Amino acid sequence: MQSWAKRIVCAGMAMARAVLGRPAQASIQSAPAFTAKELSALPTSDWITNGGTISNDRYWPLTLINRDKAAGLKAKWRNGMACDA
Repeated sequence: MQSWAKRIVCAGMAMARAVLGRPAQASIQSAPAFTAKELSALPTSDWITNGGTISNDRYWPLTLINRDKAAGLKAKWRNGMACDA
């Protein structure tokens, strides 16, 4: 067997020993339970799912942006959409 092949085999065997030789986890914690009302409500502080709601709306009430703050916003960059029509 060539030396590179032998190294690959040895590395694979070492990885297998490392994975199979690990002790089992003591316990797996269960996920927190949420009520149907909590799952269907729009988020107001923290998202309980990665999409905000179980419908994956990704909605967030913009309480930090209002008309007064938006009046002072300026564009930092633009992207032209060239069209050969």
